[in-house]
Amino acid sequence: MAPCSRPSPKDRLRVAGACAAGTRSDGGRVTDVIAASGGCARPRPTPLLLSRVVLDTSVLISDPEALFAFPTSAAVIPLTVVEELDSLKARHDDVGRSAREVLRRIEMRRVANGGDIRRAVSLPGGGTLQIETNGLHLDVVSAHGLDPNKADNRILAAALGQADQHDGPVELISNDAALRIKAAQVGLVAREHHRGGTDPDARRPTGWSTLAVSSGLIDELYSRDHTGVDDLAPADDSP
Repeated sequence: MAPCSRPSPKDRLRVAGACAAGTRSDGGRVTDVIAASGGCARPRPTPLLLSRVVLDTSVLISDPEALFAFPTSAAVIPLTVVEELDSLKARHDDVGRSAREVLRRIEMRRVANGGDIRRAVSLPGGGTLQIETNGLHLDVVSAHGLDPNKADNRILAAALGQADQHDGPVELISNDAALRIKAAQVGLVAREHHRGGTDPDARRPTGWSTLAVSSGLIDELYSRDHTGVDDLAPADDSP
């Protein structure tokens, strides 16, 4: 390989100034400047994913933003989890609401990436996301006396497959204590997730508030199926 040419003092000064600023005046990267000046161009850095995390259903139900809570990791969702979310989405409670929200966010990533997330796709806040359909180590699950037809055990088998196929640490993220215990018994690292991650695309506040409103507003809500925020004035309790 030919040695890199030595830049002139003038070029070195120009490169140093660009390095201090981070970019060129025309918007190029510092590495572009070094190459243009005749110096040895360094390769552009790529994001380093330190680990792989397998997300189970309980984590996503308790915190739909868990999809975005691992910006330095490759997040993997077994297809079994999607199936469980689908079975929960019709519930008229917080569980059903969370299931619908997670499925909506996964669908947004799928559409934004050409309709296929069987391979890892980048997340806006860092890290990657993919839906895993293969590589389930059901034989290992069965060898430990666990029913491979149960959803939790299939998630366990998917995590085992990830640990076998990829270098680096693999963690099963679950808020289900029983699943974490079983994970430990088959040699997997498992931990609980506490809410705190943030969806970079989020534009809506989370949580609910209770307001006392007039009976007329309730009638209008039932007739129109919606109402404006500005209409949510407190009820007049004066005699």
